[in-house]
Amino acid sequence: MRNQVPIPPSPHGLLPDGRVNFRGFPLNVAAAVVIESADFTGARSPKNEYGADLLIMLAGVKCTDVIFDRARVFHSIDGTFDHCSFKKIGTAGCGLTGTFRDCDFSGTSFRKAHLIGNFIRCRFHDCNLRLASWGSSFSECEFAGSTIDDIFADIREIAMSAPVVTFAVVSGKVKPGETRHY
Repeated sequence: MRNQVPIPPSPHGLLPDGRVNFRGFPLNVAAAVVIESADFTGARSPKNEYGADLLIMLAGVKCTDVIFDRARVFHSIDGTFDHCSFKKIGTAGCGLTGTFRDCDFSGTSFRKAHLIGNFIRCRFHDCNLRLASWGSSFSECEFAGSTIDDIFADIREIAMSAPVVTFAVVSGKVKPGETRHY
Protein backbone atom coordinates (compact mmCIF):
# COMPACT_ATOMS: atom_id res chain seq x y z
CA MET A 1 0.00 0.00 0.00
CA ARG A 2 1.36 3.37 -0.96
CA ASN A 3 1.40 6.39 1.36
CA GLN A 4 -1.97 7.99 1.92
CA VAL A 5 -2.51 11.43 0.39
CA PRO A 6 -5.25 14.04 1.01
CA ILE A 7 -8.29 13.88 -1.25
CA PRO A 8 -8.39 16.65 -3.88
CA PRO A 9 -10.57 19.67 -3.07
CA SER A 10 -14.23 19.65 -4.02
CA PRO A 11 -15.37 21.88 -6.87
CA HIS A 12 -18.48 22.54 -4.74
CA GLY A 13 -16.61 24.11 -1.81
CA LEU A 14 -17.69 23.85 1.82
CA LEU A 15 -21.07 23.23 3.43
CA PRO A 16 -22.41 25.51 6.21
CA ASP A 17 -21.23 22.93 8.80
CA GLY A 18 -17.65 23.26 7.48
CA ARG A 19 -17.53 19.88 5.73
CA VAL A 20 -16.14 19.59 2.23
CA ASN A 21 -19.09 19.21 -0.17
CA PHE A 22 -18.95 16.03 -2.25
CA ARG A 23 -22.73 15.41 -2.08
CA GLY A 24 -23.97 13.39 -5.03
CA PHE A 25 -20.39 13.11 -6.30
CA PRO A 26 -19.77 10.31 -8.84
CA LEU A 27 -17.48 8.10 -6.75
CA ASN A 28 -15.75 5.01 -8.12
CA VAL A 29 -12.35 4.25 -6.56
CA ALA A 30 -10.66 6.05 -3.68
CA ALA A 31 -7.36 4.38 -2.83
CA ALA A 32 -4.76 5.41 -0.25
CA VAL A 33 -6.36 8.79 0.46
CA VAL A 34 -7.06 10.69 3.66
CA ILE A 35 -10.56 12.16 3.86
CA GLU A 36 -11.48 14.47 6.73
CA SER A 37 -14.69 16.33 7.50
CA ALA A 38 -16.41 15.66 4.17
CA ASP A 39 -19.97 14.91 3.05
CA PHE A 40 -20.51 12.29 0.33
CA THR A 41 -24.27 12.00 0.97
CA GLY A 42 -25.97 10.49 -2.06
CA ALA A 43 -22.70 9.75 -3.89
CA ARG A 44 -23.23 7.33 -6.76
CA SER A 45 -20.97 4.98 -8.61
CA PRO A 46 -20.73 5.88 -12.29
CA LYS A 47 -22.14 3.50 -14.92
CA ASN A 48 -20.14 1.88 -17.69
CA GLU A 49 -21.07 2.07 -21.38
CA TYR A 50 -23.61 -0.77 -20.87
CA GLY A 51 -25.40 0.99 -18.01
CA ALA A 52 -24.02 -1.24 -15.23
CA ASP A 53 -22.77 0.33 -12.00
CA LEU A 54 -18.98 0.36 -11.70
CA LEU A 55 -19.38 0.21 -7.89
CA ILE A 56 -17.65 2.28 -5.22
CA MET A 57 -14.40 0.98 -3.80
CA LEU A 58 -12.63 2.54 -0.83
CA ALA A 59 -9.21 0.91 -0.53
CA GLY A 60 -6.71 1.69 2.21
CA VAL A 61 -8.38 4.99 3.07
CA LYS A 62 -8.31 6.91 6.34
CA CYS A 63 -11.58 8.73 6.98
CA THR A 64 -12.41 10.97 9.92
CA ASP A 65 -15.81 12.61 10.38
CA VAL A 66 -17.05 11.70 6.88
CA ILE A 67 -20.69 11.19 5.84
CA PHE A 68 -21.48 8.54 3.19
CA ASP A 69 -25.25 8.40 3.90
CA ARG A 70 -27.37 6.97 1.06
CA ALA A 71 -24.28 6.49 -1.16
CA ARG A 72 -24.70 3.70 -3.74
CA VAL A 73 -23.34 1.08 -4.55
CA PHE A 74 -20.29 -0.06 -2.57
CA HIS A 75 -18.19 -3.03 -3.66
CA SER A 76 -15.63 -2.73 -0.87
CA ILE A 77 -14.95 -0.50 2.11
CA ASP A 78 -11.43 -0.91 3.47
CA GLY A 79 -9.41 1.30 5.77
CA THR A 80 -9.67 3.17 9.05
CA PHE A 81 -12.91 5.03 9.72
CA ASP A 82 -13.46 7.28 12.75
CA HIS A 83 -16.79 9.01 13.48
CA CYS A 84 -18.16 8.24 10.00
CA SER A 85 -21.78 7.81 8.94
CA PHE A 86 -22.84 5.07 6.52
CA LYS A 87 -26.62 5.31 7.01
CA LYS A 88 -28.69 3.53 4.36
CA ILE A 89 -25.77 2.90 2.00
CA GLY A 90 -25.98 0.32 -0.81
CA THR A 91 -23.84 -2.72 0.02
CA ALA A 92 -25.08 -5.74 -1.96
CA GLY A 93 -22.26 -8.27 -1.59
CA CYS A 94 -19.86 -5.62 -0.23
CA GLY A 95 -16.78 -6.46 1.82
CA LEU A 96 -16.10 -4.30 4.89
CA THR A 97 -12.55 -4.64 6.21
CA GLY A 98 -10.45 -2.50 8.49
CA THR A 99 -11.28 -0.61 11.66
CA PHE A 100 -14.51 1.29 12.24
CA ARG A 101 -14.72 3.48 15.39
CA ASP A 102 -17.88 5.31 16.43
CA CYS A 103 -19.49 4.76 13.02
CA ASP A 104 -23.23 4.66 12.28
CA PHE A 105 -24.60 2.09 9.81
CA SER A 106 -28.27 2.57 10.78
CA GLY A 107 -30.83 1.49 8.21
CA THR A 108 -28.29 -0.21 5.94
CA SER A 109 -29.05 -3.49 4.18
CA PHE A 110 -25.97 -5.71 4.39
CA ARG A 111 -27.58 -8.48 2.31
CA LYS A 112 -24.84 -10.92 1.23
CA ALA A 113 -22.11 -8.59 2.58
CA HIS A 114 -18.91 -9.76 4.26
CA LEU A 115 -17.93 -8.14 7.58
CA ILE A 116 -14.23 -8.79 8.20
CA GLY A 117 -13.21 -5.92 10.43
CA ASN A 118 -13.03 -4.43 13.88
CA PHE A 119 -16.14 -2.48 14.85
CA ILE A 120 -15.79 -0.33 17.98
CA ARG A 121 -18.81 1.55 19.42
CA CYS A 122 -20.67 1.28 16.10
CA ARG A 123 -24.44 1.47 15.61
CA PHE A 124 -26.27 -1.08 13.45
CA HIS A 125 -29.81 0.06 14.27
CA ASP A 126 -32.58 -1.28 12.02
CA CYS A 127 -30.14 -3.00 9.66
CA ASN A 128 -30.74 -6.01 7.45
CA LEU A 129 -27.87 -8.21 8.63
CA ARG A 130 -28.51 -11.15 6.31
CA LEU A 131 -24.77 -11.41 5.77
CA ALA A 132 -22.67 -13.84 3.81
CA SER A 133 -20.01 -13.87 6.57
CA TRP A 134 -19.41 -12.40 10.04
CA GLY A 135 -15.64 -12.81 10.61
CA SER A 136 -15.43 -9.67 12.75
CA SER A 137 -14.92 -8.25 16.19
CA PHE A 138 -17.59 -6.01 17.77
CA SER A 139 -16.75 -3.95 20.85
CA GLU A 140 -19.55 -2.01 22.57
CA CYS A 141 -21.75 -2.07 19.46
CA GLU A 142 -25.54 -1.61 19.17
CA PHE A 143 -27.88 -3.78 17.05
CA ALA A 144 -31.34 -2.46 18.08
CA GLY A 145 -34.10 -3.40 15.64
CA SER A 146 -31.79 -5.26 13.25
CA THR A 147 -32.65 -8.47 11.40
CA ILE A 148 -30.16 -11.33 11.55
CA ASP A 149 -30.78 -14.44 9.44
CA ASP A 150 -31.75 -17.71 11.17
CA ILE A 151 -28.57 -19.33 9.89
CA PHE A 152 -26.68 -17.04 12.31
CA ALA A 153 -29.02 -17.62 15.29
CA ASP A 154 -26.04 -17.93 17.68
CA ILE A 155 -24.80 -14.48 16.62
CA ARG A 156 -28.32 -13.05 16.80
CA GLU A 157 -28.67 -14.33 20.38
CA ILE A 158 -25.50 -12.48 21.45
CA ALA A 159 -26.07 -9.32 19.34
CA MET A 160 -29.59 -8.86 20.69
CA SER A 161 -28.80 -9.85 24.30
CA ALA A 162 -28.24 -6.26 25.52
CA PRO A 163 -28.42 -2.69 24.20
CA VAL A 164 -24.60 -2.60 23.88
CA VAL A 165 -22.65 -5.81 23.21
CA THR A 166 -19.09 -7.04 22.74
CA PHE A 167 -18.27 -10.23 20.86
CA ALA A 168 -16.05 -11.71 18.16
CA VAL A 169 -16.84 -14.22 15.44
CA VAL A 170 -13.80 -16.34 14.64
CA SER A 171 -13.56 -19.74 12.92
CA GLY A 172 -17.34 -20.06 12.85
CA LYS A 173 -17.62 -19.61 16.63
CA VAL A 174 -19.15 -16.67 18.49
CA LYS A 175 -17.04 -15.53 21.46
CA PRO A 176 -19.22 -13.32 23.75
CA GLY A 177 -17.39 -10.54 25.57
CA GLU A 178 -14.25 -11.07 23.50
CA THR A 179 -12.76 -9.00 20.72
CA ARG A 180 -10.05 -9.79 18.19
CA HIS A 181 -8.03 -7.44 16.05
CA TYR A 182 -7.60 -8.43 12.44
